[in-house]
Amino acid sequence: AVSEGLRPEIPPALAATLEAKLRRTAPGYAPATPRDLLETLKERLVVPVAEWRELLDAASRDHGLDALAAEEHIRKKIRRIVMPGGEVESVCALESVPLLSALSATAPDTSAEETGADPAELLSQWLSFYGPVSPSFVGKALGLTEERLEHLLAELDGEGRVVAGRLMEGSVSIELCDRENMERLLRMLRRSRRAVFRALPPDRLGLFLAAWQGLASRGSRIEDMRNRLEALFGLPAPAAAWEEYILPARLDPYHTMWLDSLMQTSDLCWAGCGPKKIIFCFESERALFVERPDGIEEALAILPSARGRYSFMECARHSGIPTGELTDRLWELAWMGIAANDGFHVVRSGALHGFSPFSRESDDPRGARAAFHRWESTRPMAGNWYMIDGGAGERDALEEEELRRDRVRALLRRYGVVFRELLERELPPLRWGVLFRTLRLMELSGEILAGQFFEGVPGPQFASHEAFAMLNEELPDDAVYWMNAADPASLCGVKLEALKGALPPRLTATSLSL
Repeated sequence: AVSEGLRPEIPPALAATLEAKLRRTAPGYAPATPRDLLETLKERLVVPVAEWRELLDAASRDHGLDALAAEEHIRKKIRRIVMPGGEVESVCALESVPLLSALSATAPDTSAEETGADPAELLSQWLSFYGPVSPSFVGKALGLTEERLEHLLAELDGEGRVVAGRLMEGSVSIELCDRENMERLLRMLRRSRRAVFRALPPDRLGLFLAAWQGLASRGSRIEDMRNRLEALFGLPAPAAAWEEYILPARLDPYHTMWLDSLMQTSDLCWAGCGPKKIIFCFESERALFVERPDGIEEALAILPSARGRYSFMECARHSGIPTGELTDRLWELAWMGIAANDGFHVVRSGALHGFSPFSRESDDPRGARAAFHRWESTRPMAGNWYMIDGGAGERDALEEEELRRDRVRALLRRYGVVFRELLERELPPLRWGVLFRTLRLMELSGEILAGQFFEGVPGPQFASHEAFAMLNEELPDDAVYWMNAADPASLCGVKLEALKGALPPRLTATSLSL
């Protein structure tokens, strides 16, 4: 904690920047749909009309949302109110009205008992969307008497959740601020006093990604393999692509036995995520990227148990179906994310034959043994097949948020810098619309950075501290490397106007030498 006498004062422009992000009125931060608007309103509890209009204008600016139509769409779920004893007309979600009655009650405990709401907690939630504010503004907006406000602030101060004092530059009166927001402002102030970072031109983005993902300096050891592969966890790619062009572009030489060894000696696994597509991840972290769909009955018709691991022939004996049909059904379960194999050799072999049992030989076990070798290689015989764990079941809000934070961390390990257009090729749980709120929260907590790191990117950009350090150094202009146009480090197909016409289409038939 910093004592008031030593705490630097906050410039008003810096506080305005933070508030614009907190309230989602900063460029690129606005809600995209009426539903998003309503969710934002619920989070903020009650919003002065002037700030509500700013939010609608921001949604119109960022997403072309018709403000009047959007408000009309949620009209039955919101209310315009003036808090009892207050002076500011505000907007709130209909379901927040009982909570607000607990906040404004003159008797400290009465409404809290009726609604189960903690008035001090509600005040803290409301303040979390502001920088330093005057007590008079809080009282007028929330209808709190001076005595009631002092009572609630004393409770928050006792828990270390609010800061009071002359917080803003030029201030002559006492202000209040959520402690976390004050810490954010102090971090922003320290950063603002450092040398200003100048955004790199868009043609540097490709070189940065190549350097970040290890294409510009290919590794040559199995330890390099671990690092390169971990950065790609959760990446959906054609099964054959991993050993055809993704890993070889990052390792020189690339040995297939390295991947086999890692799968045998660690928690590394693969999982299907669409027709002939797989991801890599640790088995304990699979839920970060994919969740098993329903299909246990279909799987149990093929696998003897949901808990064991079984050879192909054990599955054949249990199911009693021809091995050609069994091959098709196992791969279908794999692409659906219901089943997998504990080795990669089966994927490697399957890719050679298009994951198809193309042999026309009879599967009658009474047939000639001499014909066996003609179809053996087309069957997924290697390794053992197992049913993917369905996960831990229902998760509460805190667990879901931590899961989203881990997804952001995985993406920043992959790209260093993320923005909307870059995440369009990721799996649904890792896309911009799902993770944007979490990105904002992680930025405000100081874990990641937001800013313009590359020119030509229209919306917000977020970066890890490690990536920002690399951006402040010289990128390896003399590096010579190659990649497939569909490589995760490739910008081919990324919808940025600044790159339009500069790169070929994102086709696996195209290779780039840079």
